[in-house]
Parts: sequence; C-alpha cells; structure tokens
Amino acid sequence: MQIKRRDFILAATTAVVVGCKTNPKILSPLSESKSAIKRVDTSSGLPPHHTSSIHKTVGGQKIISRSQWTAKGQKLNQINRMNGVSKITIHHTGGPYPFYGKSYSDSKIFLEKVRHFHADTRKWADIGYHFGIDRAGRVWECRPIQYQGAHVKNNNSHNIGVMLMGNFDKQKPANSQLRSLQALVKEMGRTYKIPVSSIHTHGEINPTACPGKHLQAFVNRSRRNGAFAI
Repeated sequence: MQIKRRDFILAATTAVVVGCKTNPKILSPLSESKSAIKRVDTSSGLPPHHTSSIHKTVGGQKIISRSQWTAKGQKLNQINRMNGVSKITIHHTGGPYPFYGKSYSDSKIFLEKVRHFHADTRKWADIGYHFGIDRAGRVWECRPIQYQGAHVKNNNSHNIGVMLMGNFDKQKPANSQLRSLQALVKEMGRTYKIPVSSIHTHGEINPTACPGKHLQAFVNRSRRNGAFAI
C-alpha cells in the first residue's frame, strides 16, 4: 500500500532510519576507516528561484550540491581520504518504511534523516554514502568523494557508495531512479576508469539483503546488457 506524503513525513520524524539494513539479523557497515544512456538533468523539481550554485559537476554528471540539503560538515579527525577510486557499490536505504516521496523537499528531509542516523546516532564521521538518488531521479551529493565512505564493512577503501532512496524488497525503484543510476555509474566508470567487473551491490560483498531484490535484479541486467559499460 502506498504511503501518502504526509504519513511518510510523520513516520520519518519519529522513526529511526536504519540505512541499508533490511534484515534485522544483519549488521549494517560499521567501519569508518560516459553510451546510449543520456546524462540526466537533475534540475527538474528544484525549488523556485534556484541558481546555478545548486549544482556541482562530478565528471560530466550534474549533482545537487551537499550544501543544498545540510549545513553539517564531516568529523575530519575521524575520516580517511579516498586516495583514488577503483570500484562502485550500489545500495538502497532499506529500513522499515518504503520511501515514496518525489518532491525536492521530501527527498531533502529523508536524506537529512539518513545523515543524522549515521553521523549523530552511530557517531560516524558523516553520512556513509557518496551519492543518493531520489525517486524523481535527482542525484544528490552526500559524503564528498575525496573522503572514504562508510557503506561496506571492511571494503570502503577506493569504493564509491551510491544509494537509491527506498526499500527495494518492499517496493520497486522508480524508472527515473534507474535511469539516473545507470547514467551516474557510467559517468563514474568513465571518470575513474572503473570496469563493469568492479561494480557491485552491497549484498555481493557482505551478507546483507541490501540493495533489495528488485534493485539487485536491475543491477544484474545492467551489467549483462552493457548499460554500465564505459
């Protein structure tokens, strides 16, 4: 059953966001330590009167700048430099509630909840992922890519974390999310010379249900049909 926006916001305000943990018996990561796919214009659905400063570019991909959704920085005494990129890992946020919001404000609220859970509740250096993709296909900058993420336990080195908002055991990713995922992964692959063999999901590295059966199936197809190839 689809959750209305008002109900989602109430739930997000009171519930704990659990990151990619979809199976309560599986621990989330604890360690801190460019094709046929068109580039996606993430400007649709932005708040009125925005300026070009809302975007930054990573490779050739437009990203909504972190400064547009949080004023919080990283705990620099707890964070490692990335020092090069060689792989990408794909996640969902998981948690007890599916996420159906499509508006800019819904995604902004949700993303801040994830950051708060990672950085303030779990005491990590920052939100664990480098990029987030909402259900309208907007791509958000999360942890700056110059810093190592905290999204795959014992495998965060040189690893870009890409998260899609939602629980894809309980719901299907939106088509716009999937198009943006393909475009972003392809662009990151081109920029950092990452082969398709180094594009993984969380559950392929660690014993977790992340990124959910529906997103896992899409990633499998995208690797087979060349949609991630550079």
